[in-house]
Amino acid sequence: MYLCIAPGGFSVTKLKASLQLDPVQYEAQYNATKPAKNGANIVFYGFSSVKSAAAVEIAQKLGFKKYV
Repeated sequence: MYLCIAPGGFSVTKLKASLQLDPVQYEAQYNATKPAKNGANIVFYGFSSVKSAAAVEIAQKLGFKKYV
């Protein structure tokens, strides 16, 4: 499971850009393996359910299948 926590809130634009990085760039920037589109669940957690829902929508549009 990948956990995406945004303590101060997250930028939906930055999330979209990060999920579009190739795996090498993603690992270099975040020091973590990029989640696979059909891999482990990605959990989006933020202060606002609106932003979490927007994050799920972005992941879905980019082809990710497992998210919460």
